[in-house]
Amino acid sequence: YYCLALGDGFAPLTAKLFGKHNKEIRPCKTIVGTATVLIVSFLSTWVFSLIFDMGLDIVFILSVAALTTVTEFYGFKGTDNIFIEFFVFGYLVLNHFGMVTLPLEIVLILSPILAMLAVGSGAMAADAGIAAFFLFAFVGFFGEGFVPILFIGLLFLLSTAVSTIGKKVERKRGNSGEGHKARRAKQIIAVGLFAIIALVLHSLTDKNVFYYIFFLALTEQIADSMASDIGRLTKKRNLNIITFRPMEKGLSGGVSVLGTCSALVSSFALMSIPFFLGAVSVKAFLLIAVIAFVGTLVDSVAGALFQSLYQCGNCGSKVESTVHCGVPAKLIKGFGMIDNVAVNYIAGFVTCAMGAVLILI
Repeated sequence: YYCLALGDGFAPLTAKLFGKHNKEIRPCKTIVGTATVLIVSFLSTWVFSLIFDMGLDIVFILSVAALTTVTEFYGFKGTDNIFIEFFVFGYLVLNHFGMVTLPLEIVLILSPILAMLAVGSGAMAADAGIAAFFLFAFVGFFGEGFVPILFIGLLFLLSTAVSTIGKKVERKRGNSGEGHKARRAKQIIAVGLFAIIALVLHSLTDKNVFYYIFFLALTEQIADSMASDIGRLTKKRNLNIITFRPMEKGLSGGVSVLGTCSALVSSFALMSIPFFLGAVSVKAFLLIAVIAFVGTLVDSVAGALFQSLYQCGNCGSKVESTVHCGVPAKLIKGFGMIDNVAVNYIAGFVTCAMGAVLILI
């Protein structure tokens, strides 16, 4: 209640105080306002914890303030007033039953910063930021120790950095950068779903195969994403992975030397994180990195074979959207129900299944 009444209450006042010197990150959400919610929520929770002798430690209090902040940040049209109380109360209940772990607290503490970086840079839309927040929270809750959350955190930062840099490079070249659109929630869910399932199964069974699949699922998805972002920067046309015929950049099923090399390097670079943290052996590191790279190729093959491709009735361009130039586009290849997100699910499932078999062998 005090986080809502004081933290959320002071934010508009300080935001107006700084006026034009305050940067707006998303509609009605500014850096100063977000920082105000964090600071005031922390102070109010700390003071009332002392008054009522609640016995809350500083790290937990800071995580409560951060949870309030990120909920307010993603709220719209007054919904944050409802969800702040709902989430904070639920978090307090988890703490009461001893279910709050230190990794989860760290996830919550960092979540406002990650939210502002992702949404503020344009790498993610607000709904994608919410999906990413829950993805991180699940990893913090079900992951054992700090390796899983450190791994996904570094992957998140690297992917956001590559996407942002790629967008700037394309703009300098005079391109619109349409291929680097802000990621949406359905894309974030596709990236993390199989990893979360694997981590939950590992938590329930303590089988190492699920722990390895967690790393594999994320590595394949992020390596594929980074390869796509980097591959768009090539000055040559892509080749269809099935027919090897030239095709436009940005369409699924196309590969380039730059993009393929990026996928290979990314797979090994990303898997080096858990390797150097001592979470996987040399054999597991090499095996998972190779399977992840193969998974990026599976993604391209699935895109070439199954993903829907449309042709604009106005300009004749081949596109992956159902509407172009303001008019409906005609389906010329693939299945209408299979878009790029569906292809990610297909590649993710095949990669994880292939990894499970090879790891068990």
